[in-house]
Amino acid sequence: MSTPMKTIRSGVMITFGSIALPVNVASARDSTKREGNRTVCTGGLPTQDGRTDTHDPVAIKHQRHCETCAVEVPEHKVQYARPVGDRLVVIDRAALAAASKAEQYTRNVTLAAHPAPQVELGTMAAEKVYYLLPTPGAELAYAELAGFIASQPELAFVGRYAPRTAVGLYRLTTIDVPKAQPVLVLVERVLSDELRAAPVLTVVPREGRVEMATRLLKANRRALVSKFVPAAYADDTEAAVAQVVAAAAGLQSVPVAPVEADPMLEALQAHLDAQGGKKAPRKRRTVTVRSA
Repeated sequence: MSTPMKTIRSGVMITFGSIALPVNVASARDSTKREGNRTVCTGGLPTQDGRTDTHDPVAIKHQRHCETCAVEVPEHKVQYARPVGDRLVVIDRAALAAASKAEQYTRNVTLAAHPAPQVELGTMAAEKVYYLLPTPGAELAYAELAGFIASQPELAFVGRYAPRTAVGLYRLTTIDVPKAQPVLVLVERVLSDELRAAPVLTVVPREGRVEMATRLLKANRRALVSKFVPAAYADDTEAAVAQVVAAAAGLQSVPVAPVEADPMLEALQAHLDAQGGKKAPRKRRTVTVRSA
């Protein structure tokens, strides 16, 4: 936590019962680790003077193009609209701002405590994660609240919050930092009614198969259940893409390391083979890239 973080909002009040803690909010996601593809132009297109020269890649900026007017719409002419049936209804910006409740959730997060299993079953994990940083003078109160939250793993502390304009459900939890105190984190959760309708599946398990799998798990718990190690789930897809990028940039890449045998998967595979089941999934390969 020694590296300064850019806050997206300051002075947000976290309240739970008689506890009130002002914090600063900073994005916890490292965007540099998930660089998306960008649309670029490398030339070869007819210019105004008729030339078709190529050039270094240049990012293509988004244009507010109206298909009806066939022109780019100036910023001051852009309006807001919501779909109603098969048409779009334009909404006055001032009226929309007055009706929105987002403003009251940008400065205050009122928490409620619920049994953690109920929250886990009633919601789904989303992608937004925010660090909560102590404001000057509130460091001790911050440490005490973080310690309290960390000591209650059976409870989920949730509340509504609007990082910018969209209000969502967030769970206040903590993450451990080596040789330091726990850090408070807001993690977005999605309610079931905010999801698309789930597909209707009619195939039922074969009789006794679920019970057999349960017995297998209990009998081989030491082999099948292991300590969670985050590094084992590192995004090897990004590593593979990095190898492609390194090759395109003329950098030297490291060959793919051989996959080591996984004792847990081998134990499961042996049992499945005896039962005539399908093969267990193989452990994914990891790719590392080194610049020249």
